[in-house]
Amino acid sequence: GCNMKQCLIWRGLVVNGYGRIHAHGRARLAHHIAYERLHGPIPFGLTIDHLCSNKLCQNANHLEAVTLSVNSKRMWVIRSYINEQLRNHKQTIKKYGLLTDLGRKTYKIEHWLNN
Repeated sequence: GCNMKQCLIWRGLVVNGYGRIHAHGRARLAHHIAYERLHGPIPFGLTIDHLCSNKLCQNANHLEAVTLSVNSKRMWVIRSYINEQLRNHKQTIKKYGLLTDLGRKTYKIEHWLNN
C-alpha cells in the first residue's frame, strides 16, 4: 500500500489539479517528470496513476504506469467509496446536527467530485 504521509506535494503551478512544469521547452505534468526520474520513460500507451490518489503528489514510489482503462477503473472505485462516506456522514449530520472537521472536508470532496 501507499502511505499518504509520504506524499511529496507539488508547490508550483497547478492546472486542472495537477502540477505543471516547463521541461525540455514544453509544459509537462510534474508527476510525469518525477516518475521518469526514478523509473525511466513512460511506456507507450500508458498513463501515470497516483496510487495515493493525491494528484499533487510527486513521490515517484506513489506513481505507477497503467493503461487508461485501469486508471479510470481505480478512480471509479475511489469515487464510489468517497460517495458512500459522504452519504453516511450526511446522515450523521442530519441525525445529530453535527458540523465537524470532516464536514468541512466533505464539502471540499463533494465540490471536487461535482466539478
